[in-house]
Amino acid sequence: MKTAHILLSAFLLMAASAIPQDNVLQPKGAIFGVVVDENNQPAKGLGITVAGPSGVALGGRLPGVITDQNGHYQLGNLPVWGKYTVYAEDWDAGYSLFVNSKFHEVTISPTHPEAELNFRLPPKAGFLDFHLTNRKTGEKIGDLVINVRVAGKEYEKVHGISQSSATPVLVPPDEDLLIHVTSHGYQEWNQSLGKGLRIRVKSGNHLKLDVQLEPAS
Repeated sequence: MKTAHILLSAFLLMAASAIPQDNVLQPKGAIFGVVVDENNQPAKGLGITVAGPSGVALGGRLPGVITDQNGHYQLGNLPVWGKYTVYAEDWDAGYSLFVNSKFHEVTISPTHPEAELNFRLPPKAGFLDFHLTNRKTGEKIGDLVINVRVAGKEYEKVHGISQSSATPVLVPPDEDLLIHVTSHGYQEWNQSLGKGLRIRVKSGNHLKLDVQLEPAS
């Protein structure tokens, strides 16, 4: 008899825990739409990222999706109601939130669990391709540290990053930029000393830079 009471209690506990609660992480809604490029053509195979509503435990990035051949995407099983932020984040395609991508906000709720969000992409970023070597030995340098600012707005940093020198750096397109280049354990590139090296890269184009750095003394 005692065993039966224990089993019944366990069953009731499991049943209660299965009942959906407000703001509990239960799959609830979906966001879908079509993304086109700056020429209004479908953005194929593009990485789309969604950030969860602020003020909840889930706040932050959720698993992203890739657009299909028609530029269509769908973000399903969104776990809480609220305002979501959707944006393109695909460095290979030339889009980065820190450089040229834009936030698009959409809200899902119990009365509107599915929301359509179509948007047009800005121009692709420009790409900087670095060939980074040790000036004394000629050996390749594996990591790159770069700071990018808009000319005439030196107080506004576009971004400062440290990354593999084999990975292209995305920069705002069709802008006069000032860059500073160095690497850990090395002096700054002599061509970017002072105010920085002035560059300009067209949307979607690659600018190759051969950079030789002196080891730090």
